[in-house]
Formats: sequence, structure tokens, C-alpha cells
Amino acid sequence: MSWWWLFGEVLRNGCLVGRSTMQKVIMDKNTLEFFKKLLLEKRAYLFKGIRNVEQDLQGIIEDRPTESIEKASGESDLRILSKLDDLGIRELREIDVALAKIDAGTYGVCEGCGKPIPEARLRALPSTSLCSPCKHEEEEGGP
Repeated sequence: MSWWWLFGEVLRNGCLVGRSTMQKVIMDKNTLEFFKKLLLEKRAYLFKGIRNVEQDLQGIIEDRPTESIEKASGESDLRILSKLDDLGIRELREIDVALAKIDAGTYGVCEGCGKPIPEARLRALPSTSLCSPCKHEEEEGGP
């Protein structure tokens, strides 16, 4: 499933298609503003980090050493930086979806069971889309 599709569904419907148990969670305005600010700060931090990783990747590509040992080390560095870049981009997508849910009024609703995600979990993982039981079930390979 494309994150753009998910993002569009949240904006259009306030929930995901096929999640009939999804409900709107009533959070007070101050709590929503807190999470929105937290997500925007994290987003800005990730953008800066991704930009730095991409600059480092470009530097490694441009300065490829010719020695075989140095070349192997450079390629290893390149793979590590590329993986960090991919993780950062994925996390940015999750943040964008969470921000869209705030606007749609569905932030804090578990995509697995449709129940409210506890605020303590949201404070620890503000872009999470699953409550702890559903995340555990997902990791265990459940339905």
C-alpha cells in the first residue's frame, strides 16, 4: 500500500477505507496542538538529517577512492548512509500521515482495531498508527 494512497484516504474520509471500526478520537485542542508541534519539530529535524545524509552520499560518490581496501570501505559507508536515508524518508512519511490525521480528527486512532491509542504511547511514538497490542500482533505476523 502506497503511503500517498493512505495519506489521500485519511484526508478524504477521515479514516482508512475498510476500517469501519475507525472512530474519531476527541482530544482537547491543547493536546492536539502539542502533538502537531512535536511532529512538525521531528519532521524538520529529519529533513535536515536526510539533507546531510544525501550530501554525504554525494561526497562519497564523487570522492571514490581507487585503492581496493578504501573502495570497499567507501562502498560500505555508502550502503550505511543509503539505509539511513531510506529510514528517514519512511519516518517522514509516517509523520505526514499523522499530521493529516490531526487535520482529519482521527489522530490517535489505531488503524488495527479502531480504538484510541493511549496518550502515553503517542508521546513516546507520536507518528505511530497502531496501539501496542496491534503492533505486537503485526510483529508476530498476525492478521
